[in-house]
Amino acid sequence: MKLSGTICTTVSGLSEGMTLRRSIFAAAIAAMISTTAFAAPGAAASLAGTSWMMELPKGSSCEVPPEIQFRKDGSIAGNAGCNDFKGSWKADGDSLSVNYQPTTDRRCAKAFLEPEAAFTTALKGVKTVKKDGKGLLLINAEGKTLLRIVPSVAGACD
Repeated sequence: MKLSGTICTTVSGLSEGMTLRRSIFAAAIAAMISTTAFAAPGAAASLAGTSWMMELPKGSSCEVPPEIQFRKDGSIAGNAGCNDFKGSWKADGDSLSVNYQPTTDRRCAKAFLEPEAAFTTALKGVKTVKKDGKGLLLINAEGKTLLRIVPSVAGACD
């Protein structure tokens, strides 16, 4: 923003010569208001620096639940239940896009591959995230819930 000239005014109660540069003050206030929107960030926008795992039914048998880390630099990493993955993510409010890339090609038992298929399908198809209690719902473009993820907890499969 370019300011044409400096506007000065004497503030009552201050000694003469002390002035308030209203144009600079107004510009600073406007900048603060425009960068701190009054709407709270959406669920997807607040994922940076967090780890989530696939919600498993109580009593599920697993060694490692499918898990994803949303890193602050826009990258992702995790384990889908059998295979590791990496990639990137972008968020805007509640909108989320994930670029998923497997980094291993292990042949695991069906008990590992079924949750992995559900997890990777959800990561590839997610368009929106919605808070659901302590968890998040991964929702596709048609509005269908693909998967519920919850904050990662050590020992979740114990």
